[in-house]
Amino acid sequence: EPNRLRLSAVSLTDGPESLIVNEAQRTFAEPNHRVLHKQDVSGAPDRRLSPLNFCGILTPGMFDMLRARYVRQEKLNDIGDLVYDLTYWGIEDSPYHRIWIDPKTHVIAKREFYDRNGKLRLIGLYRQPKEVAPHIWLPTHVDIENAEQKVFASFAIVNARIDQGLSDDLFTSAATQTGTAPGK
Repeated sequence: EPNRLRLSAVSLTDGPESLIVNEAQRTFAEPNHRVLHKQDVSGAPDRRLSPLNFCGILTPGMFDMLRARYVRQEKLNDIGDLVYDLTYWGIEDSPYHRIWIDPKTHVIAKREFYDRNGKLRLIGLYRQPKEVAPHIWLPTHVDIENAEQKVFASFAIVNARIDQGLSDDLFTSAATQTGTAPGK
């Protein structure tokens, strides 16, 4: 909290890349190609990115945008996961997420994203949860599949740290220029 996320990577073809999410503002940068793309999605809550999209994490502040409805209990990976639908407040016929939550670790094991017509668009699989702080679990491996269940993105979460007192500068578009925060 607040809804801030910073992802950095080095592409074999494009070099360093960064995605910064700061509430309703998001910035993508490829400094080697002088690409800096900024978006304000404050008027479109269904287009916001959050830790849910990348790590399968829900935070209390996300429920300002999302409402949860219990669907059923279903066995997934030998666990009796709790299944919920997450819809957006104030948007009729909105896109929605269906999530499977492990009742023991509270980690989201699976997420399906449906468009406003109810068509499945993508599937997130969050595997190998690890306790990174007392009572805080994160997946260590994430696969993102298309509706045909073909993986189009896969990544590992390593060296995750919680509540490290990060500078606000890490979540500004200026921080994407060099891949680090200004003044660092």
